[in-house]
Amino acid sequence: MCLTTRSSEQRLAVESFLWLSLSSPASVAELESVRPFNSPPMPNVPEDIQTRLHHWRQLRAVWKSLHYGLGLVGIATSGTVAAKLSNADTDTPIASWTPWLAVIATACAALVTFLEPAKKMKAYDVAWSILSDAAGRYASGATITIEQLYNAMEKAQNTMLGSNPALQRTDSGGSVHP
Repeated sequence: MCLTTRSSEQRLAVESFLWLSLSSPASVAELESVRPFNSPPMPNVPEDIQTRLHHWRQLRAVWKSLHYGLGLVGIATSGTVAAKLSNADTDTPIASWTPWLAVIATACAALVTFLEPAKKMKAYDVAWSILSDAAGRYASGATITIEQLYNAMEKAQNTMLGSNPALQRTDSGGSVHP
């Protein structure tokens, strides 16, 4: 679903979490201020875990949309420019647009290269899978403690952030739960 077709409340929630996730790893209080939408509640699973799961899923969708959207626009515009350059007919209406289409194709290629949306999409997907599995086991009453659930959240976040220790967030006790 495109961000432009969402309600203003949904758009605000996504934009707020994007800002939070890009500025620094979000605290529980920051996450609780951005309520998830269209998210079925999981019994017994803490609200901050549910909120994080929901936002990671939404951010995966955003990065997936960017990856495919920029890729398809880049392919279409570069193909059009290539076709125009191979055909020397300057009387076509598209002839005046060829330089602009070339700029758009270049910009799309640059954005896909530097933003790496496919890499970020996969990172959110892996993190969501790790935390969703732990939350599902916790909600079903399996032998998983609240401490293990929060350790799974920390593992998921560290997996998403990569192997850079400076980006990984841990409290003094080694876990991210309050």
